[in-house]
Amino acid sequence: MPAQAGECVKTRSASRQTEYQRLKNDIVPGLLFNQTLYERWLFTQVSGNTIWLDAGCGHKILPTWRTSAERQLVGQARFACGCDGDLDAVRRHTNLLNRVVCDLGALPFKSGTFTLVTSNMVMEHVEYPLEAFREFERILKPGGVVMVHTPHRWSYFAMLSAVVPQTIKTRVSQWLDGRPEEDLYPVRYRCNTEKRLRRLFWDVGMTEVQSSMFASEAIFQALAGSALGRFLVRLELYVLRLALRPRWRFLRLSICGMYKKSTDPAPARRHVAYEQRDMMDVKKRTTR
Repeated sequence: MPAQAGECVKTRSASRQTEYQRLKNDIVPGLLFNQTLYERWLFTQVSGNTIWLDAGCGHKILPTWRTSAERQLVGQARFACGCDGDLDAVRRHTNLLNRVVCDLGALPFKSGTFTLVTSNMVMEHVEYPLEAFREFERILKPGGVVMVHTPHRWSYFAMLSAVVPQTIKTRVSQWLDGRPEEDLYPVRYRCNTEKRLRRLFWDVGMTEVQSSMFASEAIFQALAGSALGRFLVRLELYVLRLALRPRWRFLRLSICGMYKKSTDPAPARRHVAYEQRDMMDVKKRTTR
């Protein structure tokens, strides 16, 4: 019986996926998963000269089904390292041999160590992103790059998520994409617009090189097995088709930006204003 039940689950899952693909091809053909787009950006930045830190690495760099691509990326780099505050997640990472448990606001690396720092779906969980960005800038070599991929605060999904209690979001996420509870963290959205990211990196002496907003696969695609579910998926796909138009790009799910550390020491002057604001933030936190 357990084997038969397992086969039934697989059959239903395949049926839902087939139905979702049919709807997607009808409404918005060519729609790509935002992690696929992030992976493409990542491959343009990792080479034999890259000294790479994946900040907030968790237990994987790319989605689970892209393990071979992840292994290829790590192999391409001259040196690859990951860091995260979650000890259990770091222990479960299979492709990064060099891993460190630490806070992103206090990285245990020498200044000017890395040429690339990446952060994939991490910064939305960070309470004080400016502290992390200051550390990213410190550990980068001159001319080094930070690549941040994070949800857009005003996407349709983030706005919906903001009004749903965390317990419900956890259950829905587990049901929709099978993520275990330990992989779900509260969101803060302290830096989740293009303008905010640009400003925060400017404050630590870094300049935006490139920024794009990614649409993605329908969040509710797992509902495509029922008539009501197909209605909801169809509705979401029409929203995604609208989001692909430049005028409606704010509806897209995530932001991917690259920010470069200057080779000129002059931008360090920006830190003066930043340090003053930072001291005020520290005082506020210590008096709470």
